[in-house]
This record gives sequence, C-alpha cells and structure tokens, in this order.
Amino acid sequence: MGVDLKTTEDGVSKIRIIGWIVELAGTALWIYADFAGGHRPIVDWPDFAPWWIAEFLPNLESEIGMVLVFAGMIPLYWPARRADAATSTSTST
Repeated sequence: MGVDLKTTEDGVSKIRIIGWIVELAGTALWIYADFAGGHRPIVDWPDFAPWWIAEFLPNLESEIGMVLVFAGMIPLYWPARRADAATSTSTST
C-alpha cells in the first residue's frame, strides 16, 4: 500500500501536495518557535552567520521548522519526469 504519485484530476501531483503540507507544517513550527522560548539551537548562529539570520533561528524548534520548509520546497520545484510532464500538458489544453 504505497502512495500513488500520479497527478490528480486537476493536474497537481500528490507529491507536490505532500510538499505543500510539509512546508506549511514547517512554517507553523517556525512561527511557534518565534514566540515560544524553546530549546537551545544546534548551531550557534551569532558566531557563524550575520545577525539577521541569528534572529530568524533563535532556538531548536525554529531550526527544525526551517529545515521542514526547505525540505517541502524540494518536491514543489523539482522538475517533473518527462512522462508526467507530457500527460500534464496534454490534459491542460
């Protein structure tokens, strides 16, 4: 019982929908971490990055949220396979 990664009726592949869900979950976690105290960050950002990056990643929860946001972008912007691209262009016309 695997995930069917074919396109849905409206032309959006299910892997892209999963990418949006992961990206939104990461954004929600990052926003929560901005207001909550949280745990110590993994990376000491003020030592390695400019001040504005250190302010965006103040704790562990914000780091995990940002990783989820970037991981969710991968299926959204990854080029489609040629067979999937051919079927999506033929159904959209």
